[in-house]
Amino acid sequence: MLEEVKKIQGINHNDFDDMINIWISAAKLDLKSIGIVDTLVDTPDELIKTAIITYVLSQLDVSNATLYS
Repeated sequence: MLEEVKKIQGINHNDFDDMINIWISAAKLDLKSIGIVDTLVDTPDELIKTAIITYVLSQLDVSNATLYS
């Protein structure tokens, strides 16, 4: 999922990989905390993947975060 986020954002270096991976993990934990089944989060379908990517994009672009909600 890291590479998908980087591609969407046009990031072609590894400087933000650690932070993006932290946000991906945080998104997964958030989904699990609201009751999404672990197996769906750990092997996401397109809907769950979109939710995780949207969460990460909102973290990357804080000034426009409301666009992602």
